[in-house]
Amino acid sequence: MKARRNRPVSRVLLLGLAASIAMLSATTLTACAPDPDRCLPAPLDVSSVDVAPGGSLTVRSAAAECDLGYENGASYSIAVVSSSGEQSDHVDVPVERDGSFSTEITVPESFADGAASVVVSGSPYDECDEDSGSCAAYVVDIAVSR
Repeated sequence: MKARRNRPVSRVLLLGLAASIAMLSATTLTACAPDPDRCLPAPLDVSSVDVAPGGSLTVRSAAAECDLGYENGASYSIAVVSSSGEQSDHVDVPVERDGSFSTEITVPESFADGAASVVVSGSPYDECDEDSGSCAAYVVDIAVSR
């Protein structure tokens, strides 16, 4: 019996296999995306994505494209979280009935240089579950640097 030599798998075949797996995964993970009919706030915007420790930035969101059902007195809680898990004090921010808001938040002096996020809680993003599809958090990434 002649020994069979293993031939290396071609790079094209491996790339094709990887692409097929990725496409299959993407089509089966639709439950991980928010329901397209679900009403969610507009994306966050920050005055600068680069901020020094002790510096401040403005965080805002435009009006939602749908009716969030907010009554007068609605509010969000906003904090800056470093990549190491350190957090700023939470700032409570009044939210307009249309979902818009704007506030200033300070990055603590103690934050080390690196990645951080502005995290908003109290929005419909917090209410996502298995029945409504999981949602991405209501955050925006920033960089802290001296």
